[in-house]
Amino acid sequence: MSRLTQTIAFFILIFAFTTSLGAQNRYSYQMLVGQQRDGGVFLDVIHMPGSEPGNTRVIILHRLNHSYLTFRRQVIQNPENIQTRFTSDVSITYDFYNSSSDPVPREPYLYRETWSGSVTVTDFSETTDEDRYLAGVTVLEIPADTYRLLPVIQINGREVTGARAEALRGGRAATQMAPLRGRRAAREAREAEQRRGIMEVPDLSTDAFARMTLLGAANDTLTVRNHGRNVNFGEDFDLLISYPSAMQADSLELRVFNTGNRASSETGQSSQIYSAFIDPSYQLYHGSPQFISDSSLIKLDFAEDTRLKHHRITVPNHRFANAWYHAEVYSWHDGTAEKVGERSWQSRWFDMPVSLLNLDVAIDMMRFIVDPDELRQVRRSNLEEKETWFREFWSTRNPTPETEYNELMAEYYRRIDYAFENFSTPTTVGFESDQGRVYIVYGPPEDVDRRLPAGGTTTEVWTYPEQQFIFTATSGFGDFQLVQPTQ
Repeated sequence: MSRLTQTIAFFILIFAFTTSLGAQNRYSYQMLVGQQRDGGVFLDVIHMPGSEPGNTRVIILHRLNHSYLTFRRQVIQNPENIQTRFTSDVSITYDFYNSSSDPVPREPYLYRETWSGSVTVTDFSETTDEDRYLAGVTVLEIPADTYRLLPVIQINGREVTGARAEALRGGRAATQMAPLRGRRAAREAREAEQRRGIMEVPDLSTDAFARMTLLGAANDTLTVRNHGRNVNFGEDFDLLISYPSAMQADSLELRVFNTGNRASSETGQSSQIYSAFIDPSYQLYHGSPQFISDSSLIKLDFAEDTRLKHHRITVPNHRFANAWYHAEVYSWHDGTAEKVGERSWQSRWFDMPVSLLNLDVAIDMMRFIVDPDELRQVRRSNLEEKETWFREFWSTRNPTPETEYNELMAEYYRRIDYAFENFSTPTTVGFESDQGRVYIVYGPPEDVDRRLPAGGTTTEVWTYPEQQFIFTATSGFGDFQLVQPTQ
């Protein structure tokens, strides 16, 4: 039996295969399943100096997951066989309007640039694979100013509308104001709607600025992350810091602030969690960054340009919580620090188990490993007490306490998801079934022996290193009942 399985089993204070555990928060869990999936589309915008004073290069990176796209089916008949393939033709038009325009502008756009591409797969399952995506880069040079950017996407010749279009544009403010209620929520939603798409294109023709680009995993090649403003929770990543060669700096300092559950540049109430100094004399790269896309990856190269130099620095994200962060770059000269650049990102757990999306559901799902009396008392606690208890419970059981990512907790809640997905029947939710409960506690069996005796009852025998569990079918719809555990 693995150490992880032994550890989970050790924490069991009660494990009774009866219906006495109840079926609380069943609906809440199912609602969370529907909320778990993101929009499947990610945009990031990077600014670099233009070729003329007062102009700025606007680089727009996009990633469209296959689950966001729609595919058309094509059948190709050859003399020897028939082939089926699935294709999605995509175009994205980026329209820049005056910043004073309405959220749905009535006047003509000021600048427009269009990207187009396509992806073809031969297996239908790949059309909804969230790990597959179409990537691209759009570059244009415009005067520094404040604009309203509205992207429009067409897939297979049809414009995407509704919620899928909003996902491309960053979503409506109302979805971000869920914790608020009443007039305040309505007011903030209207204000956020007015700000939607507003983009400041900075003037980078000065000698004092810094821009930050999110790169891939630490020590990887020069590959742009291209996941919007997101980095993977628990994984280190690299930042490319770009700044003018003419900037007077004895040293550069990177400061990172935890801004909680919102992207914010207001760091006054935030906690600084990290800082690092960079020696400008150590020039890692120089030139004008060029973003090169091959439909799946976006790589960086540098064209000759003496105006810019760049440093690459690793951010120890494994030490950071799952939250939003704001980074600032300071130029130190003659003992004085000047802020020359900033940007935000979210440390995001993309494959977070469903239960962890809601504290009450996460606590309720601990009923398989926590004494019922203790859990009943926790449920009666206020929010702060629940959070404290939950964090302390899992932090004392973190196999890697030097990191924020808790492998044991993640594995436990992934087993709940697996039970829900694989053992649910029309009458029983998967994690409340006998097979689901065994799986949650002991993990995947080493061997599953399904027996279909003629005229008899279907039986499944799950074998673990030191134990067996025997289940018999109680219906023709996948319901199995535990007959007996054997040593």
